[in-house]
Amino acid sequence: MASADSQSSISIQSSADAVQQSRIPGFDLARALAYFGMVFVNFRMGMVSPGVVRPDFASPFLDFLEGKAAATFVTLAGVGLALLGARNHTQIQLLKARRSLRKRALCLFLFGSLWATFWPGDILRNYGVLILLGTYFLKSSRNALIAASLSSIAAFCLLFLLLDFNAGWNWNEITYTDFWTVRGFFRSLFFNGFNPVFPWAGFLFFGMWLTRWNWTSARFRLAVGLAGLLVGGAAEALSHRFLRWISVTNTPATIETLTAVLGTGPIPPNPVFMLTSAAFSVFTIAAAVEVAHRFQGKPMLMPLIHTGRMTLTLYIGHVVVGLGGLSLMGRLSGQTDATALLAAFLFSVVSVCFCSLWTKKHGAGPLERFMRWICEPQLPAEKSYSPQTPSPKRKETPQAR
Repeated sequence: MASADSQSSISIQSSADAVQQSRIPGFDLARALAYFGMVFVNFRMGMVSPGVVRPDFASPFLDFLEGKAAATFVTLAGVGLALLGARNHTQIQLLKARRSLRKRALCLFLFGSLWATFWPGDILRNYGVLILLGTYFLKSSRNALIAASLSSIAAFCLLFLLLDFNAGWNWNEITYTDFWTVRGFFRSLFFNGFNPVFPWAGFLFFGMWLTRWNWTSARFRLAVGLAGLLVGGAAEALSHRFLRWISVTNTPATIETLTAVLGTGPIPPNPVFMLTSAAFSVFTIAAAVEVAHRFQGKPMLMPLIHTGRMTLTLYIGHVVVGLGGLSLMGRLSGQTDATALLAAFLFSVVSVCFCSLWTKKHGAGPLERFMRWICEPQLPAEKSYSPQTPSPKRKETPQAR
């Protein structure tokens, strides 16, 4: 009789194999949606002056997106890592995959550290560390991955109790004052900066855990999507209702403390934020996979899928081209949430058009090709084809007939 562990490993392998046998476009669509959300949040960060509260119709939507878009992005990074692990079965293949991923993690970490000089809210530095951590869990079981995710959250809670979360922050300007000191650099990276490794590694491991289930099943997508929506909605509603109730009967200092512990904002990334963000990430991914499945091969969907495959290029571009262009036009700071939302929407449309045109001519994005050239120099740059662009014809052989 097979042991429980062997049965579990067989189940995990079959689920992963079912997912990775053919690339699931829905994951690319979800990545595009996460990118759009990050554009909305970052345009607001760049265009609306810190501490200036002028709420309008766009404010609740942008408040909701804060942290959740980036969380979905990191969760999808975990999905990608796990699928890569499932695709490499032999020990030699796995070693090569880990070596390539660690090169990529190092590049992202170094580039992200320098990029933080221009964009303080950068995620690439932390993203590199998260990918490095993920390489040690490529073949881990469901239980190990969910334990790693929960341990990341527990580690942050312990650090939150032992250390000063306000250290290094100028909250009036939302800047990290000692970022370029040794202590500040690593404190912001692992504990209290934007998207710190603890607890954000929890999203990465959670994404890896998600791939251990069969996403090709419509019933599973419906169940997990509804669960994410219900859990996320309930936690968000309860948190807001509780904080509204305590705001009537407590001092400002007490309200601030309880908001930090029980609020759904990304700073500090408390367990309630982690729960709501993970839940809405699941809902977004499930919805995207379902939409991509129902409209598979439709021309109207392909530009969005291409966008999801070019997010590294777009992430840098939305700061350099998007916010840089707004700076040249004198539109940074002093704007309203509605203006930021409109600018982000227009830039997102431009991003989709750019990706569609670029993919038809060049395939993978420019920075994606460059990263592949550095980390996997023996492999040609990836070329992708849309339904309108036929793939190269293969010469038939007698066996193929």
